[in-house]
Order: sequence, then structure tokens, then C-alpha cells
Amino acid sequence: MGAAPPPIHKILILGAESSGKTSVLNYMIQKRNQIPSPTFGHNKIFYDFNNVRFEFWDVGGSKQNTFNWQQYYQNTSAIIFVVDASNLFDSKMNESKQCFKQVIENTNEKSKIIVFGNKQDLPQAMNTSEIYELLDLSNVGNRDVKIFETSTKNQKGMLAEIQYLYASVTNQ
Repeated sequence: MGAAPPPIHKILILGAESSGKTSVLNYMIQKRNQIPSPTFGHNKIFYDFNNVRFEFWDVGGSKQNTFNWQQYYQNTSAIIFVVDASNLFDSKMNESKQCFKQVIENTNEKSKIIVFGNKQDLPQAMNTSEIYELLDLSNVGNRDVKIFETSTKNQKGMLAEIQYLYASVTNQ
């Protein structure tokens, strides 16, 4: 008799359009930065890490796709919410804020939420406290939300996020 299959943890990767969701996923599973095409619908990728199987759902962030996010929330262990921390235009910041609000309002309180303040390699990128304020994290109740400053270009923080994700879903 063989070993039991590893437990599967469904991880959603969400965020506004062009925030870097697919780049984050590509780096996490391939350890390299690629220039991705926009995601229409979703990409689903399985990835094994330390005897745990992650089922990553990279869901497009266009306005059309965000209306369909609810169909992905069920049985989610964690949500990686990616913010383009370098795009300081009011419309993009508001879009990120509205997308995050949608996630908070429509997901199970037990789902961990990990915010990636992405594109930290750019000089104008927001820091953790600015992202905290943007997403209004003081008003998320008892939700377990953690923010990381990340960059797939210079790998800032990427290993820490993967380790945190693993520890969060396995309670270690």
C-alpha cells in the first residue's frame, strides 16, 4: 500500500487587473519571473510543497472577471490578494480597494488572507502601512490578514510568503 496522497489546499490568487497575480504565481512555482499575458477566466495549477498539495487558482482581475469571483470562493484555504503597490493612480487604488472589499464580504472568515504589496522594486511603491490603510484593514473584523511587500523582479519577500502560506494552511 502506498502513502496517502498529500492534503490539497485551494488557494485563490485575486487582485485588480495588472496587479501581478500571474507573475506572483509563476515565481512561486517556477522561481523565475516571466512576462505573462492577461488572464481571462482563470488558470489552475497544482504545486507540491513539503508534502502538501496546493491547488492555485489564478483568477483574472478585469472588471468582467471580478463579477464572477464568487464562484471560486468555496472550500478555499487561503486567498492571496495582490496589490500593485506602485500604481498610485486614484482609479487603480480604488479598484484594488473595491476588489478587496468584495473578498472580505464574500469569503469565509476562516480563510486566511495574505496581501502581497507587489512591485516593490519600483521607487514609488507603497509600504505595508500604506497598503493597510488603502485596504482599510482596521475594519475587517476578526479576519486573519497578513501583508507582505513583494517583487517578482528582485524576489523581495517571495520565500517568506511561500513559507507563511504553508504554515498558515497547515497550522504549523
